[in-house]
Formats: sequence, C-alpha cells, structure tokens
Amino acid sequence: MLGQDPLDTERLWDAMYFGTHKLGTGGVQPSCIAGVDIALWDIKGKLLGQPLYRLLGGAVRTTFTMYKSIGGGGAMTPDAMLELVREAWDQGFKAFKIRMDWHYRQDVDPDKDLAMYRLCRDFLPAGDPAELRRQ
Repeated sequence: MLGQDPLDTERLWDAMYFGTHKLGTGGVQPSCIAGVDIALWDIKGKLLGQPLYRLLGGAVRTTFTMYKSIGGGGAMTPDAMLELVREAWDQGFKAFKIRMDWHYRQDVDPDKDLAMYRLCRDFLPAGDPAELRRQ
C-alpha cells in the first residue's frame, strides 16, 4: 500500500485481496484487509469532506426505529418484565424484544413465558409500526 493513492479504494482492495488470496482466505487475511479498507475509506471521506454514507451511494433512509432488547426473563416475573417495558416506553422506545432466557430449551416454563408476553403485548399499543414511529 506504500506509495499508492489512498483515494483509489477499489483498486487497492483488489490488490490486497488478489495479492494474498493464495495464502488462504481464512484466518487473519479478511480481518487485515478489512482494517486497511476501513482506514482507506476514512481517509477518502476526510479528504473529500464527505460522510462515508454519501461516498457509498447516499442514505437509504433518514430515520430508523430503535428497539429495546430486555433479557433476563427467566429470572423475573411477568410483572417485573412489564415494569422494564414500561420504563423503556417512557424513555421513548416504541419497539421491543423481550427474552425469556430459556437456556436453550423452550419448555422450561411456557406458561410463565406466555403470561409475560401477553402482559407486555397488552400494555403496548397495537397498530402500524410506521404510525408508532411518528409518536
């Protein structure tokens, strides 16, 4: 890479990949290429005064919905999970993933899991996710 134009990201990626692929494409090779490639794109963005998303074709969307992932359900009651969902709702989250923590089995306590799901689902408003994002 020494002496090469850092703005020529595609050609340099090809040189890194095809210059080392006979060594094997497993192990550290992809990670090393990725590290250099990221640095080259960073240089390119800074030199051109452009954010990386614009250099890569522009924004696909301008907003997105954050969701709250709440784990530990295996060790809590349905009411305790609901309290965490309520707190997250009050913080502005409108989408949720609650995890029952089944310890790789789905039959530890299915009645409690279903009660937890129903309690949280009944608290959350039903409707179009796009509409919830606007709230």
